[in-house]
Amino acid sequence: MSSMNDYMQAVSDHNYFRDVSNKHYKKTNKFFEGLAIVQDEQGLYGFINERGYEVIPCWFLEANDFSEGFALVKFLRLGDDDIGFIDKSGNVLKCDRQYYNYAKDFSEGLAAVAYAYDPDNFSKGYRYQYINNKGNVGIDLRIHGVCDIFSFSEGLAQIVINPDKNSNYHKRGYTDKHGYINKRGEIAINFKYDDSEPFENGKAKVSKNGKVGYIDKVGNEIIPIKYDIIKTYINGILIVSKDKKWGAIHEAGVEIIPCESASEEELFSKELTKLNLRNLDDKRINNYIKAIKKSFVVANNVTTHSEEIELWGLGYWQTSVCIPCVFNFIDTYSTVYRVLLNGKWGFMNDLGNLVVPCQYEDAEKFGEEETRKGIPLLAKVKKNNKWGYIDKMGNEIIPCIYDELGKFNNDLCCFYIGEKVGYIDSTGKLILPPIYNKSEIKQIVNRPKGYFIIIEKNKRFGIIHNSGKEIVPTIYTSINVLGATGNLLARLSNWEKRKEYSVDYDGVILDYKSKSTPRHKRKYEEAEEDYLDDYYNDDALDAFEGDSDAYWIWQNG
Repeated sequence: MSSMNDYMQAVSDHNYFRDVSNKHYKKTNKFFEGLAIVQDEQGLYGFINERGYEVIPCWFLEANDFSEGFALVKFLRLGDDDIGFIDKSGNVLKCDRQYYNYAKDFSEGLAAVAYAYDPDNFSKGYRYQYINNKGNVGIDLRIHGVCDIFSFSEGLAQIVINPDKNSNYHKRGYTDKHGYINKRGEIAINFKYDDSEPFENGKAKVSKNGKVGYIDKVGNEIIPIKYDIIKTYINGILIVSKDKKWGAIHEAGVEIIPCESASEEELFSKELTKLNLRNLDDKRINNYIKAIKKSFVVANNVTTHSEEIELWGLGYWQTSVCIPCVFNFIDTYSTVYRVLLNGKWGFMNDLGNLVVPCQYEDAEKFGEEETRKGIPLLAKVKKNNKWGYIDKMGNEIIPCIYDELGKFNNDLCCFYIGEKVGYIDSTGKLILPPIYNKSEIKQIVNRPKGYFIIIEKNKRFGIIHNSGKEIVPTIYTSINVLGATGNLLARLSNWEKRKEYSVDYDGVILDYKSKSTPRHKRKYEEAEEDYLDDYYNDDALDAFEGDSDAYWIWQNG
């Protein structure tokens, strides 16, 4: 095949559901998203479905497993580095470029790609981008010296640069520096590490000057970069080595066993066995995990006396420990454990991983009640004396910029800036700016056309839309919101003048009694057929003061 078009034509002519149950494959991978990679006797790769049908033929030099609906493949006879993406029907993802020289699998809606500025001279550098699942460029990196990029994980992606290079050149070296970008293409964590790993459970492993540690999503060191080796164990416990001595710490950075064992084997055989650890992942004991606490007497060097403190952990009854007592408090009454360490709050998942570092001045539990109402699982947190909301991965859905924050009700949360109150939804979108006092907002109604806010000023009511448009002026003595099934929003009343109307979602005032006809004047005459005047329906009550000798007639006579 000489071109991408030839490949796509061949795919369209292929009988997708060819039974290959008797076909011999040299290699078969595990299934991902319903399809598995297979390699035929010629060494080419394709995909079969779970029924054994070859749905994508073996026409690729290389192939990755499907991820988010697409598989990264290397095309046959197009070139040494001509790679791209196909969907589950074998169709090529149409991008700005026909093919790429470098790419990573799709992750969190984006895929890392790169192509040479000059296909005949790679030394002139590469252009690095992230594309979305439509093939469009989502991020066009403009960072000098980029030499490698990676997939996104928990909203951040590793980027490698070599500041000594004159252009972006896809070749790694000993002077490379690692950092992270966000999905806007902005530098989130500066390029100062010798190596890095993707973020997982709110933290990433990094190395510098031959030492390793962990950082959070803003670059703070959760575990100091001072260890030679860090290995994951169970329940958030890490095995560490420093100066050829072994010990154990928790992900929160608290030492459990000092680095004194001569080997890793000695650490396990002598020290870790003393803890009698049970794995939190053991489904047989999940319902019996309880918070445990121990009292410790510590010396206070300032006042030269001893004091008793309590440290908390997790355990199986009182016989086995899952997490040693390293926290100042553990709140188990939530799907995500709220933990306190050195005066700062964080969150730990049910496997003992510290998914949100202990960095907040205050924190409330994740709202299971709101989740049952369809609102995302969020927790209110306080940082720098300001409140916000985070999700269970520690992402700030609503940044910590508010003096006060309420709880979510019908997907809305009130916030305060000084004495004024505003409203945001569970994605952080501003619904109502803080321009009213709390007492002036009487009701907020969610309708397909947006949010409608009932406002009271000087004992008069009106309605505004969340776009800022005034739907009803603030002149009515009462407003009653109608059901969501019809075309009308509310009933408006002015009892002083004995007037009553309806209003639709666009602010058109209607005669309430007809409920569908705009207000119009009617002709009134006396019994002797003497013409009096034209009046609105309710205005006639005031005009005649209940005169029983007055009647109305239709406008057309």
